[in-house]
Amino acid sequence: MKNLEINKILVPIDFSDHSINAYNTALSIAQRHEAHVKLLFVFDTDNNLYPESPVNNRYHYPGDAIRSLEELAVTAREQFQVSCDIAYVNGAITTAILQKAIETGSDIIIMGKNGHSGERALYAGSHTYDVIKKSHCPVLMVTNDKVHNSFSNILFPVRPVISMLEKYNMARPILTGSGGSLHLMAMRDPEEPNEVHIISKLMSALKQRAEADLLDTRLAYYFSDNRFAKHVVDTLRNPDNIFDLVIVAAELDENVREFYLGDYTQQIIHQASVPVLVIRATTAPLPTDVLLATLDAENAACHQA
Repeated sequence: MKNLEINKILVPIDFSDHSINAYNTALSIAQRHEAHVKLLFVFDTDNNLYPESPVNNRYHYPGDAIRSLEELAVTAREQFQVSCDIAYVNGAITTAILQKAIETGSDIIIMGKNGHSGERALYAGSHTYDVIKKSHCPVLMVTNDKVHNSFSNILFPVRPVISMLEKYNMARPILTGSGGSLHLMAMRDPEEPNEVHIISKLMSALKQRAEADLLDTRLAYYFSDNRFAKHVVDTLRNPDNIFDLVIVAAELDENVREFYLGDYTQQIIHQASVPVLVIRATTAPLPTDVLLATLDAENAACHQA
């Protein structure tokens, strides 16, 4: 299974509070991984992202945006010693971001939850959501409540699918670089008896991986019903919890179009009160007997290591 290496970070900037916080978060991650940061400004040819009146937004003019973008890059290089440059393109925002990510070989996209397009505060902006929906590299969606220099309490909801192992590997640079706690939360549908064995073996495999990575690992279980997204969101909003990152993913589904995001992923993206790391699964779902055999082999390998 592929391990993510963070060498190149793409940060779309529209100069909103959310995007500036994404910029600051990206600099902190880049420092830890000695990664290069690419700042991207997209001049929306449909003018969907910005207020209609140019008087209210100086970034309506390309020259202003480029100068401000270069100022951010200079700050990254001189004050934070982070390798950083800029890109400026015209076009449809989502398409431009995805194309630039492919063109630059970006390992991760870090962007604000909302921009200047006036979305409701509790919902991810349309461009952010579309990038998450279509990106083949992980996307870290950042809110503007604070700068996330590190993630010390990470919630990792675990559903009974094989791609959870892949997601863990992809998230390792964020997990192992945080120095915090990883909370594995097992969730299964009580109406699906086969999931009992799958989730047990899966949690065992993930726990062994986390402990091998010297992570402070905590375990929790939710077997009450199949309203997984609601439980995750409620857990994040519980004032007794102090989570500062949640990891979710879009599962592959051969029965739906390629860029489909299920209700589980959509609800967490829109309603999470903390940053969300979204990882697109590349491991196809397995039949139950094959999945159990794969997990048995995984756990046996961990015991022998």
